[in-house]
Amino acid sequence: MKKKIFLAAICMVFISASLCQALPTYTVADVSGAQFSYNGGTGGLFYVNSSFYTYCLETGEFLTIGYPYPGTIDSTIWYGTSATGNHDTTIEAQTKGLYDYFLDNMGTLTGAQEAQIQEAIWAFQGQLNYTPGTGNDFYTNPGSYVGTVRNIEALNLWYPDGSQYTTDGARQSLLIVGAVPEPSILILLGLGLVGLAGTSRKFKK
Repeated sequence: MKKKIFLAAICMVFISASLCQALPTYTVADVSGAQFSYNGGTGGLFYVNSSFYTYCLETGEFLTIGYPYPGTIDSTIWYGTSATGNHDTTIEAQTKGLYDYFLDNMGTLTGAQEAQIQEAIWAFQGQLNYTPGTGNDFYTNPGSYVGTVRNIEALNLWYPDGSQYTTDGARQSLLIVGAVPEPSILILLGLGLVGLAGTSRKFKK
């Protein structure tokens, strides 16, 4: 019995090691001339970790430029503070298509167009208390602005106080192209699950 308990414990260690990795940090920078002012705050365009450009998904949550926030990449948008519109936890298809379009064409877009993309994204996500006018073709005609199909997810930034995955801990959500889990994490998780399954069979016998 002690041996079985020991084996089960080892399996759980593998699983915990794969799931409880320290969260990576993300530092957000402004892109000069591309900000869109809204209710005293600013939206995208943003530059994260000096590696990719992105837009924010919320109007009611704000971040500090240059601060390293812990972050998670999820299919769900986490809301902390109250936003202007509906709390849409999914990334809408129009938002994904528009971000794909932006990534394919960001070298040719003007600052005004980048601002309109942010406004359209907020509108698609139910974050505005007004409807963008006909001057924003990205919103009124989204079918014309669809780029390469990517795995678009939410980069949820959190307060660095251990309150991840709680409404009080959410700081801001940004768009990101989702990454494939690291092989080392998958191996640890796989070993843990296989071992746990084998231990379970022994218990049943």
